Amino acid sequence: MTTRDPFCTNCDSRMKAPAQACPSCGFATAASGGGEATGAAVNRPPVYISTHDFGRLENLVHTQLASDHPVASFLKTELERAVVRAAPDLPRDAVRMNRRVIYRVEDSERPESRFLVYPRQYHPTGQYLSILSPLGIALLGLREGNGMPFADLAGAQRRVSVEKVV
Repeated sequence: MTTRDPFCTNCDSRMKAPAQACPSCGFATAASGGGEATGAAVNRPPVYISTHDFGRLENLVHTQLASDHPVASFLKTELERAVVRAAPDLPRDAVRMNRRVIYRVEDSERPESRFLVYPRQYHPTGQYLSILSPLGIALLGLREGNGMPFADLAGAQRRVSVEKVV
């Protein structure tokens, strides 16, 4: 029997140990009888991204993968499954970069409101959410009423729902 390094079967991110879900992309795994991890894709709604944002985010992914950023693989996975369109052709209620989104993370008493921004625009004032955070990536491209599972930086499984895009 060979020992396999703990890598996510969905995004190839290195995992600290075999786990129930990848901390980068949220891909759920379960141990099979043979001791190997088998993945079952988490049901995710479509994500809508403008061609302009897609290009910028793709460049960001490449630089962050090179520096081994903890959520770069999750962003890469979301970009790979994105519906990419010109900005005027996107649904008006889709979360976009530099837009304010009102969302609720599971078990929260009240919704929160933030602007989804690129890392250089981020300021820790409470009104911004970086795209290089697990929550920011999970919100990217979702439409009002849609929810998305994600793993926070500690590896805990969470779920976020979009209430309104302003």
